[in-house]
Amino acid sequence: MIGIISHDRSREAFARARPTGLLSLKPDCRNNRFRRGLSYIFKQVRGIQHPDIEHSGLRSIYVNEDLFRRRGRRYVNHSLVTIMSDSIKAFLFDLDGVIVHTDRYHYLAWKQLADENGWAFDEAVNNSCRGVPRLESLEVILNHNKLDFSTPVKESLTDRKNRYYVDLLNGINEADLYPGAVDFLEKIRAAGIKTALCSSSRNAQLVLVRLGLSDYFDAVVTGSDIQFPKPDPEIFLTGAKLVGVSPEQCVVFEDAISGVEGALAAGMRCVGVGEPEFLPNATWTIIDYNMIHLDLLLACAGV
Repeated sequence: MIGIISHDRSREAFARARPTGLLSLKPDCRNNRFRRGLSYIFKQVRGIQHPDIEHSGLRSIYVNEDLFRRRGRRYVNHSLVTIMSDSIKAFLFDLDGVIVHTDRYHYLAWKQLADENGWAFDEAVNNSCRGVPRLESLEVILNHNKLDFSTPVKESLTDRKNRYYVDLLNGINEADLYPGAVDFLEKIRAAGIKTALCSSSRNAQLVLVRLGLSDYFDAVVTGSDIQFPKPDPEIFLTGAKLVGVSPEQCVVFEDAISGVEGALAAGMRCVGVGEPEFLPNATWTIIDYNMIHLDLLLACAGV
């Protein structure tokens, strides 16, 4: 829902949405805009666009911090989201925990393997495996249990885990989709923005087919297509190349620290999907795709 704040309410509205810092603003612009009685476009979620930025080299969106405070937690990393005037041409997405909650199935598969072998494995260990390829995930679990095996044994164990995981995928359904993700993908496609899936999972294509998501992506890069896993930027650079977009014009959606690091190393901005305390280096952080006002985002990016 879009509304207009008239000039007689603008000071009150700005006070609610006042950022902690200002970028590329004239020193007196805050006072001037009240004197001129400018109106402010805002979303019902209280994201406010600064009118004085329109003709400057930077375009900015103010975000009301109060909106993103739930149970005392802050759900945005920056009160002032600044987007350089170069256009956003592509969105690159991880799969697990970003588009679909397959991370739950990964956890259950690793838990089954760990229980069979008497290994300690819990959510904390599982979080260290997020966004990490299969063999590296096994190494995390083995290190936690102070164990080590030969390479053939490790490969046998990861093959077993993968069989458990694929069996669990037989039950995957629309209820496993991340809330709002499909609607957001549809908006992106309608806006003509390129999309790529960049997932370390070698089963990513299977998940897309099972959920009917294949047509939402112009390119798909999986663990089978790269040599170096995240946090190496290879997977994101490959995705950008496949959709024909330069890295600086890409935004990555990631839920894992390794993925965020890889996106930033690729020279891309990154939206962290999840609790901000787990993704402190993400450019922005969301817990709900409805927090993203796509039209305003694209307008401010000059698309």
